[in-house]
Amino acid sequence: MVLSRRIIFELSFGALVEEMLFRGVLWGYLRGLNWKENKIFWTQGILFWIVHLHQITNPVTFFITVPISTIVFSLLARYSKQVLPSIIAHTVINTVGVILVYYYLNG
Repeated sequence: MVLSRRIIFELSFGALVEEMLFRGVLWGYLRGLNWKENKIFWTQGILFWIVHLHQITNPVTFFITVPISTIVFSLLARYSKQVLPSIIAHTVINTVGVILVYYYLNG
C-alpha cells in the first residue's frame, strides 16, 4: 500500500510541480529579465538543489544524485526549449528510485 501511494504521488505530482516551477516558471521569469542562458541554467539548478536540502541526510542522494539529475533535467529543458522532456525524465527517475529503495529496504 505504501509503495503504490508513493508511485501514484511520483507519477502525478512531485516531478510535475518541480519541473514546472524551476524549468518552466523560474526559467521564463529570468529570461524575461534578460538573463543569459548560462546564468539561468546554473541559478535555477542551484535553487533546485537547495530545495532538496532535506535529503542531506543521505549524502549520496544529496551530493551526487540530485546535482547530476538537476543538470540532466536542465539540459533537457534548455535544448528542447520545453519542459515536457524534463518532466518525463524527472518522473521516471523519481518513480524508479522509489521502487528500488522500497525493494532494497524490504527485500
